[in-house]
Amino acid sequence: MVLSKTEVNDTLYKWVFRDELNNIKKANKEALWNKYTKTLGYQWATFVTNNNWSHTATIRPYRFPLTETRSYDLISRLLEYKKFNKVFYTLEKDTTGFNHCHLLMDTNYDEPSMKHIRWEMNTMLGQKWNSGLVQYVDEIRTKKGITNYVSKHIGTNKIYNLLG
Repeated sequence: MVLSKTEVNDTLYKWVFRDELNNIKKANKEALWNKYTKTLGYQWATFVTNNNWSHTATIRPYRFPLTETRSYDLISRLLEYKKFNKVFYTLEKDTTGFNHCHLLMDTNYDEPSMKHIRWEMNTMLGQKWNSGLVQYVDEIRTKKGITNYVSKHIGTNKIYNLLG
């Protein structure tokens, strides 16, 4: 196999300057990381990670649009019950144009069935037990992963709150 002069030069260039290219890539990654750590979403994610959270949930109403005031009212309604110590929530836009809320909850639930917790939360929010307002409830397995997921749109959406 015969290589052309340009292919040889390109290969030699990459081989000779390989370490410099890697250092440039590493410097760019560090610069991006430093920029990311200064964002509001990252700051909230690190703050929220340092709290005790036991469950996560998603609220997505279909009968009415979820606005900033309605989401605040729904979460405040949950906190009236002794099962909830504190709740952090963010409002996020759907692909359908509606909004949904991601919740991190510090709760006193000993119930192993997430379905029963979801049904109880639906009734606490003034809906039928099977209304589908609370669509997802689960125990938190990795606190850092779920807090990053919940706070991913904080810089762009700007609707989030910590109630307790």
